[in-house]
Amino acid sequence: IDKTGPNVVIKQTELTTRSVKVEVSSGDTEVGMEETPVYTYSIKKKGANEVISTETTEETTKTYDRLTSNTTYEITVKVNDILGNEGTETIEITTKNLLYQADDITFTDLIWSNSIAQVTATNKRTYICNTK
Repeated sequence: IDKTGPNVVIKQTELTTRSVKVEVSSGDTEVGMEETPVYTYSIKKKGANEVISTETTEETTKTYDRLTSNTTYEITVKVNDILGNEGTETIEITTKNLLYQADDITFTDLIWSNSIAQVTATNKRTYICNTK
């Protein structure tokens, strides 16, 4: 009798200062999975006992918004095989560091190298340039 839960893999696919998107895959080599597995996603700050959010869905991707910049979170995903054996996986992600934000421009990801600072600047406005 199979008493082993399915294998669960979580991959971070997008990351910003305030959000993360993950993609999940699962499989079971013993008895197999439901045709459409049901996943339970949860997120909490690393080291905290309180879960921020839990959701059960058939979706294999999940986006978490309204996170705090430069903070480590633990994302856990659970899924069952046909016999009800639970598989679970947890990953840690750290949101990007927000350096400065004003109106439509955001500066993130400070990197120092040889006394030179490199930052990522994101501008939310669209500019139309006419060249003649």
